[in-house]
Amino acid sequence: MNIIKYILLIFFIFLLILLETSLPLMGESVSFIFVAMIVFLIRTYSLTPPTAGQANRTLKFERNNIFIQILRDIGKATTKKIVWSTYALIIALSGGLLLDIYSPFSFGLFFISLVITFYISSQFILPRLSLINIINVMMVGIISSIIYSMTLLATGYLYYFLRLSDIKIILDRIYLFDIFWFVILNSLLITLIYYLLKIQDLRRP
Repeated sequence: MNIIKYILLIFFIFLLILLETSLPLMGESVSFIFVAMIVFLIRTYSLTPPTAGQANRTLKFERNNIFIQILRDIGKATTKKIVWSTYALIIALSGGLLLDIYSPFSFGLFFISLVITFYISSQFILPRLSLINIINVMMVGIISSIIYSMTLLATGYLYYFLRLSDIKIILDRIYLFDIFWFVILNSLLITLIYYLLKIQDLRRP
């Protein structure tokens, strides 16, 4: 079953790459690989183990079995976190490589930027924000989008100064507006997809 899930995930990544590279105008404003990675990371940190009070209210077990059930639920939640974070990392690694292959820019630009964004978001942003309301989810989308944009910019300049690329990014008003538009669209898309998945989870029996 796990192998099938990973195969489907790789197929899903290929579809995102195809969509992003076949729509150049949309690809400049929205990065589907980046959005998918952040959504998976948010789902990772939105999974919290149940407390003892929640277990007492929701689980109809005898008193001496509640502690065992809590441990089981914590184990399930931890396993789900590992799974979702693994999915996000696979999207960052394979998605970054595929974007570099199909991109006219120097190889490694998207891979490095996605991996750095993944690390900063998972280690410093998401652990410090409580994902209990739409404002915090939107904040995660905005901050991670800014980090990804700045990482692409810094990596692009580094490649140019190291003479690994002939493309020099001109940081003018048009480019700054493109970054602003990128941040707004991607953060909105991240928030929308996350809550659509959350609604879908709530409908499951």
